[in-house]
Formats: sequence, C-alpha cells, structure tokens
Amino acid sequence: DDRQELRSILVSMGVRQQDPSEVLEHHVLPLLCDAATDQAVLVACLAFVKDVVPHCRVSERLWEQHKGRALIVTSRGPVRPDAACLHFSRRYNNPFDLPELLPEPWLVSDAYLDVSKTPDVGSWREFLAKLGVTDFLTAQCRRRVVCAEDDDFEQFTWNADGGGSYFVEDWQCDEFVDVMRGLLGAHAVDPAASAECARVPVSART
Repeated sequence: DDRQELRSILVSMGVRQQDPSEVLEHHVLPLLCDAATDQAVLVACLAFVKDVVPHCRVSERLWEQHKGRALIVTSRGPVRPDAACLHFSRRYNNPFDLPELLPEPWLVSDAYLDVSKTPDVGSWREFLAKLGVTDFLTAQCRRRVVCAEDDDFEQFTWNADGGGSYFVEDWQCDEFVDVMRGLLGAHAVDPAASAECARVPVSART
C-alpha cells in the first residue's frame, strides 16, 4: 500500500526505523515524566504506553522503572500516581459520583477516552487501575515509628528486646475524614482525631 511504499522510500534514503521500545525510552517517557509537558501531549504519551507496553517485554521493563514518575492528567491538573488519591470519573463507568462525596476529588481526565474515536473504557480502566486509580475512597499504607511511651500504644504488650520503638505500617484514608466532615458538618470531630480513628495498624516489626 501507499504507507509501505513510503516506508521503503524512506529506508532507501537512510532513514532508520525506530523500535517502539526506543521511542518509548528516548522520547515518550522523558515527556511523560516532565512537569513542563503540555497536558494534551501527556495524554498522547500515556496512550502510546498503553498500546505498546503489553506487546513488548523491553517496553514493559522500561515502564515498570518509570511509571511512578509518570504524570497523569486529572481534573486538578497533572499529578504522579503516588502523590494523590486518583479516581475514575463517571465516564469510566464509576458507579459513584465522587464530586458529591468529596470536596475536590482527583478524577482522571476523560481526555484519555477521547484519544480514539471508539474509546475502550474497559482497557483504560484496567491500565489505570494498575497505577492505583480507583472508583471509591483510597487507603494508603504509611510507615511510622511508634514508641512505648506513646499514649496511643501504652495498652499494647511491648517486647523487652524491641528497644522501645517499632516501625508500624498503617493504612490511612484521608478521604474518609473529608467524607465524614461533609456528612457531620458542625458536629464533625477534630480532623486529626478523625485521621487517627481511620488508621488501622496491620503489622509491626523492630
């Protein structure tokens, strides 16, 4: 066809065809991780990643190394996956109307669905979910240090060989505090106290 003929002409002129993994490494990922990149370009770059990564092991390894720094376009601007609680909007078939629950939820931009004429909501949901995007409230694991002298933990039995302090992995949901504040209004408890109530220690080790 015409495209194949054009490709042959370009190759005969010395134009080198780049492998998708090379395009990803040298062009797409640098743009996707740069805060100065235009939002439309960020959307196009992530769409490229979504299409290429499943079919190339080299690209998959590159993506695993960089996805934590990739910028996701949201209703509140570009943000890295671990810097905010990211959620699907209603266009991504989210059954929850989060703007009715949360004051300013980080909703993934619908622009990703507009990249193609026939948006595949299912594949975008699967891809974005691997980056931590959810339908509802998000609990995040946070590591903190607790000591035997802390009032909140004095009721626990402490190992005498533990040195008096432990690293604890807590699951904390700041969004839950926002929801309760909206529901209770003037009767809401202190936000700091609410945050403590939302924490659920799941493991501890010296």
